[in-house]
Amino acid sequence: MDQNELAPDVVVSGTVWELVPQVRDVMKGYRQGKWIGNIYVNNYGAKSLIYTMKDGAAKLAPYHGFEDKLPKEVKDEVKKAKEDIIAGKLEVPNIWTWDPETWR
Repeated sequence: MDQNELAPDVVVSGTVWELVPQVRDVMKGYRQGKWIGNIYVNNYGAKSLIYTMKDGAAKLAPYHGFEDKLPKEVKDEVKKAKEDIIAGKLEVPNIWTWDPETWR
C-alpha cells in the first residue's frame, strides 16, 4: 500500500503489492479442481507461491512530492535496481517470520 498520504513529508516511496497474479492463479486452480486452500503447498498449478516484482505482484509507489526533490542519479539507480530485480540480476531475499504450522 502506498503510504505517502500518512506522512507526505517523510515517505518517499514504498512497496505496493498487487494481488492480481495470486488471485488469477488461485482462481485457475479452483476452476481446475486443484485448490485445497493451503497457502504453503503449490497444489493448484501456480508456478510459485512467492510472487515478486517480476510477476507483477510488487512495484514501487510513486515519489509523489519528492519527484522533483530527488536527484536524477538516485532515481536512475532505483530504476536500474528495479530492472535488475525483474531480470533476476539482483536478488531480494524472502524472509519468512512466521511458522507455517500456524496456518495448517
